[in-house]
Amino acid sequence: MNREILLIQPKAGSWETLGIRPPDGLLTLAAIPKKEGYNIKILDLRLERDWRSVVRKHVENGPLLVATTSMTGPQIKYALELSQFVKQIDKSVPIIWGGLHPTFLPEQTLENESIDIVVIDEGDLTFIDLIKTIEKNKPLKDVLGIAYKDSEDKIHKNPPRGLIKDLDTLPDTPYDLIDLKKYYGLDIEKGEPSITLMTSRGCPFKCNFCYDTKLYGNTWRAYSVERTINMIKDVVEKFGVKNIYFQDDNFATNLKRFKDIIHRII
Repeated sequence: MNREILLIQPKAGSWETLGIRPPDGLLTLAAIPKKEGYNIKILDLRLERDWRSVVRKHVENGPLLVATTSMTGPQIKYALELSQFVKQIDKSVPIIWGGLHPTFLPEQTLENESIDIVVIDEGDLTFIDLIKTIEKNKPLKDVLGIAYKDSEDKIHKNPPRGLIKDLDTLPDTPYDLIDLKKYYGLDIEKGEPSITLMTSRGCPFKCNFCYDTKLYGNTWRAYSVERTINMIKDVVEKFGVKNIYFQDDNFATNLKRFKDIIHRII
């Protein structure tokens, strides 16, 4: 069986006018499968003029699955367009959706005929479990943290998977899966390499407008100071990054950690 895992970043509409930053969610999702030997391919449709030809080439090779992501808003349109196109090429390829929209509305998402499975909440451990389950053709009912349709199109929602307690146990972000030179998001006029980094997950506050309450249950977890500094060194030394945008939901939740990171950067 083909062990290729196809991860596809859909277009995002007007968000792209703010810059095309690396597909951090898909890169995070790819880390464990890559470490375990799966052939991970990331396609970013924001960068492809003729994305259909690129996607067709990969889908015709018979990947194990195709996974994409979507937040609520215009990105849904593009992710649906992608999913429908994949199904037109090969109906047997499982289509998995992750991200904020499927997390909040898994049943509604699965009502679309082109979507087979959704990953709910934090996806690192769920995704690798799902990959192995599909590869071995085992029942999906035992995979925590997903919802799916059975052969009769009946929707099932499995029990949730707990959050990862120690983020330092996760593999490094596999930036080698993308061409970082094609991305930008800061200091566009200077043309200096820039990148986004997420060094923690969640936030302890309960703002009504924020997704954190649902996704992380108002918890906050972070990479250690040492791991965070190594993340920074890695992108600076390997890719010549000059500008870093920390896109944590609340970077300074732990003030001691925050100050330690700043002093270490200095």
